[in-house]
Parts: sequence; structure tokens; C-alpha cells
Amino acid sequence: MVFKREDLLAGGLCVLLGAGFALYALFTLNIGTPSRMGSGFFPVMLGVLLAVLGLAIGLRSFASPHTEAVVGDEDAPGPVPWRAIVTIALAPILFAVTVRELGLALATAICVGVVCFASPRMTVRMGIGVTVGLTILCVAVFSFGLHLPLPLLPTFITG
Repeated sequence: MVFKREDLLAGGLCVLLGAGFALYALFTLNIGTPSRMGSGFFPVMLGVLLAVLGLAIGLRSFASPHTEAVVGDEDAPGPVPWRAIVTIALAPILFAVTVRELGLALATAICVGVVCFASPRMTVRMGIGVTVGLTILCVAVFSFGLHLPLPLLPTFITG
């Protein structure tokens, strides 16, 4: 039997992390019901989903020898995408720092605009479209749909 070690290790890590988060949330948070979800419902579901995906990845590592790639078929890994790593890591920090003063709409627009710089293929027109679209979606979901207690507009405008 032939197996891919990387897939088996990745699947095992996902199963361990998913099961760990699900069990922690299950024993420490209120789960509730699907119609009246508690604070632990979403973490338990995500943990279970991660564990199931990890199980699928792990089982896929035991592929038949006919589906194995020939050694040397894969391209060598390219350079590390530092621009993407920095911008994607910076965005949630930027959001956390700006959301109280600038409001949900402007903080989301700034963060999405920053993340648009992660891809070298992103054009200005595409970046503006993605920023406007995701900002409208996030405001609709989090402000109007979930009624989160975050200011929608900057405090210097609303007072």
C-alpha cells in the first residue's frame, strides 16, 4: 500500500484541531438548538466540519498506486508570496484598530482594499469592485442582519 505522507499528516492535524475545538466548545459553551443557537453552536459545527475534512484528506492519502504522481512531475515551489502574507495578516489588525472610530462600513472598506493588494494580478478597477461589493455585503449581514452593536459610520460624522 502506497500513501502520501504529507496528506496523511495534514489530515491528521485537521482532525486533531477540529476535534479539539469542537470538544472544547461542547464542554465549555452553551450549544443551544438550531433554532436558538447558543455561543458554542458555531464553534462546534466548524470543529466537526474541520475534523470531517481532515478525515477525508487523510483517507485520500491512501491512494492507489495508479494515481500517484511520478517523482519530479511537480514544479518546484515558487518564491514566498510576502506581499500576500503581510497584507492578509495586516487586515484583521487594521480592522480591529479602526472599527470603533471609523465604523463598520469604512473599516471594512479599508481592510478589503488592503487585502486587494495581496494579488499582483488585481487591477484598480477590480479592487474597487471587490471593495464596494464586500463592504455592502458585510454591512448588510453584520449590521442589518445580525444587528451587531458596532457603529455603521465614523464617530466624527454621527457624533
